[in-house]
Amino acid sequence: MPEILYIYAMKQTVKLLEIPDVETAENFNSTADIVIGDQFPASTVLSLYTNRNVKHIIQKSNLCSETEIKAASTMLLAPQQFIDFPLSTIFGHENPDQALENSLAQYSFYMSDVDQKTEYLDMLEDYVQQYASPKSMSLDVRAVADEVITNSVFNAPFVDMENSFSGPTRDKGKVMIDPNKKPYSFVGKDTQRFVFGCKDYYGRLNVRKLIARIQLCYQNNPGQQINYGPGGAGIGSFMIFDSCVSLYVAVDANKSTTLCCVFPLNMAARQRHLVPKNLHIYF
Repeated sequence: MPEILYIYAMKQTVKLLEIPDVETAENFNSTADIVIGDQFPASTVLSLYTNRNVKHIIQKSNLCSETEIKAASTMLLAPQQFIDFPLSTIFGHENPDQALENSLAQYSFYMSDVDQKTEYLDMLEDYVQQYASPKSMSLDVRAVADEVITNSVFNAPFVDMENSFSGPTRDKGKVMIDPNKKPYSFVGKDTQRFVFGCKDYYGRLNVRKLIARIQLCYQNNPGQQINYGPGGAGIGSFMIFDSCVSLYVAVDANKSTTLCCVFPLNMAARQRHLVPKNLHIYF
């Protein structure tokens, strides 16, 4: 049977459920704020959200599991702290402020023009190469950042809360960035992890549809899910989740969407893909 644990955070109680194996994860009937497990495949992690509405799944063999439990508790009890200070929350700092967040964001960028994206991605790739090896790491981060930033420019301003329409075009000549809602990208690291994050100021991402789309790719050939038509996001969401070891998504409805991807430092691509995935959602 799953083991029920309780932790005390921010003067409130958070319910943890420790699940010993995949079979139990797919059949348990209890409710939990956070599920703790290990070696769950990505499809099981996603189904815990889609089928059981578990918004925080943390695996023991992932990086810094204790810090991730702390971050999950913050997202549950004080979500605005994560929205305002995502790096501070992910890295486990208590009582963060803007000065601390700015110091942790070792590189950050507000995009005011679509043509700036390539320049930013080049600088991001160079930055990652300074701290992470092998080169595949910087290429993975660049690919994820490209997709996330593209979504913040070409999708976020145009979708409704149901995400029934992804966006009119990905033709950069036809999209202007609202100067009052410039997407904000940032990166930071600690001794084990590198974090890329992006915030749009629309807050319309439908997380359930996002996760369902990723899950469908794991269940089928990802190539079958590609939308080649106008506004098609292809398998970008699958690539984002598949490339990182922890995914954080927070949607402040009609205000902002914050998405953060965690990568392990100094780990070969094959090893990175063997790290069991964590998922954190506020929606």
